[in-house]
Amino acid sequence: MSAGEWSRKVFRLRRLPDHVCTPAAVASLLSSVLALPDGHVVVHSVARAAEIFEVPSRTATLQMKSVPACLQGGLADNEWSLPLADQGSNTADVLVLDIHFEGITVLHDPAPGKHRADCIAISGLASHPFGSWQPRGKDKSFMWIRDAIPPSLPGVRTVVYGYGSKLRDSASFQSINDIARTLILHLKTGGWNLPSSKPIVFLAHSLGGIVLKEAIVQMADRDESVSGILANVRGAVMFGVPSLGMEQSHLIAMVEGQANQSLVEDLSRYGSNYVQQLHTQFEGLSFLRKARLLWAYETEQSPTVVQRPDGSWDRSGPRTVLVNPASATSNYYLKKKSITIPIDKDHSGMVKFTRGDVHLGIITASIAEICSTTHLNDQAGSAGLDAAIPRGHQGPRVANQARNDKDEIDSAAMEELVRVSSAVEEMHSSIFSPELDFRVGSIEDPFQNTFNWVFDHLTVPFSKWLQEGSGLFWIHGKPGSGKSTLMKHIFQSPQTWQLLHNWQGDALEIAAGFFFHYRGSTIQKSFEGVLRSLVIQILAPLWGSFRKKVEPRVRKFESARQSLSALRQKLTGLQEDLASITRGLASITKQLSRVADDLSDVIDRLRRRKGQLQDQEGDIHDKTHDLLRKETDLKYALAKLVRDANQHVAAPETMFLKHVATVFQSGDDRLIPKLERVLRHVLDQNTIKMDLVLFFDALDEFDGHPDMISRFMKSLLSTNSTSSGARVKVCLSSRPWESFKVQFSPYPSFALQDHTKRDVEAYVVGTLAAPSVSNQAILKLATHIIERANGVFLWVKLALRLLLETAAKASEGLGLSDILEQKLRELPGDLFEFYELIVERIGEQNRRRTFALLELLIRDDSPWAEADTIRDAVLLSECTTVDDAVQTLVEMKHSITDGEAWKYDNVRSDIHTWSGGLVEIRRQDGRPRLQLMHQTVLEFVMGLWFKKMVVGDMAAILQENGHTFHLKYLISARILKVRRLMAQLEASEDERGEERAKERREVQRLAHHAEQSELTTGKSHFEFLLNAPHDRLPLFEGYITGLPWSKDFNFASFAASFGLTLCLRDWIESGNDRPIKFFDLETPALPLLSLLIFYPVGGVFHERYLIAARLLLENGFKLAKDPDFFPMILAKLWVARLSGLKWRVLETPYIPTSTLLFLGNLALTHNQDPNIALPVFTEGSNLHECRPLHMAPPALARSLIQHGADATLRDSKGRAPISWALEYPFELPQNMQLDCAQRYEMCSILVQAGGAVEDLHISHKALGDSIVEFEGAGYDVAFLRELTLRAADDFRAQVASLTEGLDGGDIGGVMGLDELRGVGNADTTANGKQKTEEKLGERKKKRRGKRWYDRIRFWVKERR
Repeated sequence: MSAGEWSRKVFRLRRLPDHVCTPAAVASLLSSVLALPDGHVVVHSVARAAEIFEVPSRTATLQMKSVPACLQGGLADNEWSLPLADQGSNTADVLVLDIHFEGITVLHDPAPGKHRADCIAISGLASHPFGSWQPRGKDKSFMWIRDAIPPSLPGVRTVVYGYGSKLRDSASFQSINDIARTLILHLKTGGWNLPSSKPIVFLAHSLGGIVLKEAIVQMADRDESVSGILANVRGAVMFGVPSLGMEQSHLIAMVEGQANQSLVEDLSRYGSNYVQQLHTQFEGLSFLRKARLLWAYETEQSPTVVQRPDGSWDRSGPRTVLVNPASATSNYYLKKKSITIPIDKDHSGMVKFTRGDVHLGIITASIAEICSTTHLNDQAGSAGLDAAIPRGHQGPRVANQARNDKDEIDSAAMEELVRVSSAVEEMHSSIFSPELDFRVGSIEDPFQNTFNWVFDHLTVPFSKWLQEGSGLFWIHGKPGSGKSTLMKHIFQSPQTWQLLHNWQGDALEIAAGFFFHYRGSTIQKSFEGVLRSLVIQILAPLWGSFRKKVEPRVRKFESARQSLSALRQKLTGLQEDLASITRGLASITKQLSRVADDLSDVIDRLRRRKGQLQDQEGDIHDKTHDLLRKETDLKYALAKLVRDANQHVAAPETMFLKHVATVFQSGDDRLIPKLERVLRHVLDQNTIKMDLVLFFDALDEFDGHPDMISRFMKSLLSTNSTSSGARVKVCLSSRPWESFKVQFSPYPSFALQDHTKRDVEAYVVGTLAAPSVSNQAILKLATHIIERANGVFLWVKLALRLLLETAAKASEGLGLSDILEQKLRELPGDLFEFYELIVERIGEQNRRRTFALLELLIRDDSPWAEADTIRDAVLLSECTTVDDAVQTLVEMKHSITDGEAWKYDNVRSDIHTWSGGLVEIRRQDGRPRLQLMHQTVLEFVMGLWFKKMVVGDMAAILQENGHTFHLKYLISARILKVRRLMAQLEASEDERGEERAKERREVQRLAHHAEQSELTTGKSHFEFLLNAPHDRLPLFEGYITGLPWSKDFNFASFAASFGLTLCLRDWIESGNDRPIKFFDLETPALPLLSLLIFYPVGGVFHERYLIAARLLLENGFKLAKDPDFFPMILAKLWVARLSGLKWRVLETPYIPTSTLLFLGNLALTHNQDPNIALPVFTEGSNLHECRPLHMAPPALARSLIQHGADATLRDSKGRAPISWALEYPFELPQNMQLDCAQRYEMCSILVQAGGAVEDLHISHKALGDSIVEFEGAGYDVAFLRELTLRAADDFRAQVASLTEGLDGGDIGGVMGLDELRGVGNADTTANGKQKTEEKLGERKKKRRGKRWYDRIRFWVKERR
């Protein structure tokens, strides 16, 4: 290869030391390794490698201007190992240079703290993972994913993924299923399954899109170790992905007879249903998870490949459209053009953008759009929902001036304790999860006195290590040997603490443990989970002690301070009362001097009242003296608490916790680095002396590379400080994998199976000596079985079962012993391989039922699966229609004629035939129940390879799982049950009650499996469910039968209440405008939205239901058919203000406020009447009527007004919405009113909307008090002052009309109207506002309002 050709190649350099982080540093290092002159290595990118379980390293992309001498052999090898001199790091001393780019390659990583999302590109068929994204031509210095996306989207990390997709001369027989599974494993290695990982946007070209779809489908159907990846997927841009197949006849000719021929055939536009069925599942899953998908299609024909005379292949064949627009967009280019992108290039060139390509900006903008998309089913998506809701004007704020009380207590120390407590509490809340402790509780306790030998120093060195040893202790054993049971025994046994305890030491003794759980959630088996658990457990004693000492004192301090504040307010109130009484009496005396003589009886009553007030004056002075004495006592108590707080602030545990919280809050904002810093600080600090003993079980179940977790275990033993106060010992257990042997062999250890041999002997001898075993040939194998078992009970159980079956089928003879010995030698030692052998021994005709049986058990949501129910469900699993399923179930019921014993034998025979012994039958409560033979069987079944291993090539088209099989059985059983109940006589009330409770459980179980079937398969099973006899049988509550439209009515109700989003979608898209016509029929109320959102059968609201709600409204569903939907939204928003009772009041599921606001806006957008009359019950259970604007929070009020809400409409008491904001109705629960900020915002919104009505129907006192409250909080109240002036004028006019004919008398003064006008005319300067506040405070107790209004009416009546 010439130097010119070499220089055009782009290389990937991996395993760079982490400190080599700039292009210049990489170029210098590689130049020295390859002995190249300076400037001959051009580095385009350097980024941190994605693999989180390896030693931190970096990856670079580069080109070289000359051929290194050590690589003169050319590019045939594709990859070279380059020895690296010591660089002062713990990275392996070999660099890896390659041009194949297989696996994960990070091209750009954002600056620390700026990482927001990941963009992962997957290349197509027979294309290079990196080069296929580069423009054609000799210049290979530009690659748009690496060079164009980062400047436009700075927070996005860009990644390419490579896999083997070579066509010519390929010996690979991997399928799309295999490629997708490898992609999933790479994503796990990169940490994309962890809770702290970032959102993902995929770029997929051609076959890469098919691989992505297959991976999505696989992930949806597996456990959280891989489905966690799916939760982070935000969307994808699909470039020429053949969703309906592609033209590949020319490719078939190229691969004919090769191992990869079936892979190419799967992409056929005509011969294969695989891609179309895959797309159906993928589209359903994407729809449910609200993934944003954009479909790009080529608009230029592509050259095909032809074979030359010499047998080689060349792209010079006739041009054709490889993937037509219909296939590339799944027909969206006709019906939904907004999500399609035409690219005027051929199939290969449509992803090869140059620097100035006109399509590049479109794609970059599309990625940005997907990154910013908030999923409707994400809990974290509330911000996005809120962003779509118009916000109320908050109003200008002014700085609040805090009033300083006299003799202010110095609370700095107490506030410091509160800050430390809050910071640690916040850290604890952010990392705690109840799932962390689940595994320990689920492990069985050891039987009787087993495992006590572990504390016998003559048996194993473990007890000596506990007492005298240091460093690490390793317990290893094969699967099924009881490692977890032993570790739980050690972790919880009092003997462990007794052997560890040092009564002469002064260090804090802390034991912490983490039990890895492969079958559990991500947090139970990930590195993040380990860090979370360790930090929580290590801090628990210190944090608990701190809270026990500090929190009571803080509560006392706050209580005393509040009491002091309340006391001072009482003193101020008493003084104000006295002043108010004095001024009031003087004013009354002055007014009475002008009153006519015929009112002398009124004067006498006022004089007597004056004497009473003078008597009260003395009482007030006594109370004041009492309060001043209490004030002194409180100040003394506060001072004592402050002195105590000063001591606690300086205590070592406080300083330790403060530093821990500071370390957690500083630096990188990613959770794993935060936890690593905290753990390292704990190990390196010298503030607190502590002896840490850490226990880790099942390292082999860690969801990452074993070397990574091994290095972490060893790193816990070392500290970066010579003065560290922490001493650490680590006890761990694992399978004896080679990587663990390399890491842990220098430490003390023992093999568990070496110490359980006697127990295994007893089990084997006891089993073979049973009366049922008469064949002597197998008895001779006992010694060999024990030797092969190596202490693993489970292996012994499987081996004995298989050997006994073999002996039973063979006749006693000379060759039987040889047969059994040969069979024993052939048995695999690994359990998973043993399980594969068991499945392989099951007949091909039963394999699909094997798959159904195991799937039914792992998806079963009940503690014990009933044997006959599961068996029937297996037999129904292949039915495609409801009628077939019901008929099959009827035939099975009728076939049982010989009683329960025959039925049990039949079920047991079927289960054994289909499972090969992997499923066991046990009696529980007198009924036969099924369970998997061992937890390792669950691991085996949940593996990504399981489906293909059991059913072979059928895996590509078998789109059902255990949830689907449960659904088929439960629907069929429900139909038969309803038929039977309708044929029976009327039951008693007690029987009906029991039946209703049982029915509720059955329906909830059906709802669970129906919804989970959609979520895990992406299929709706619409046809199957629609064909149930909804129009003839009342299968569920609320059904209408016997009418022409009842089938659709009942089906829609069923799908909505069960949360079946895909069913609703397919029903709507089923053709002939069926739902629209149905929605227009003169049918009864059809509360689809209320059933979906507020009354789901499962009893829990999920954000994904919003997708179905919007789908219904956008396709013609009329809110008039669901009249309670919008009132319920407002009611829940209103009740949400009442803490503690917010969801019990309405007996509906919890729904976040942000989601309720979104639903309210959605309803208004679809013609909801914004002025609908709403019933509200008062505290006395009296019906009260108001409008939406009376009840709505500010966030919804603006939207109501935008959609036509009338701000002047009044409630049944004549009050406008602004009246509610200014004075909350007294007859309604007072703890539901808005806070000050929300009330002010509502006033602002309503005044702007013309809601400042003249007759407010509230007291002018309440209006004045609200203005003072708003002004005190720093809001601009000018617009309310104008409202006050109008209200005062109106009120004065009413009083004048009532007092017409009275001689003299300043009625306005008596009524307090001058005060109200004073508020309206007040000086708006700071000084003026203060004077106004003082003036109102002085007059606060003055009698006015309704009592004076009644007296004036009396006077007018008397005059007349």
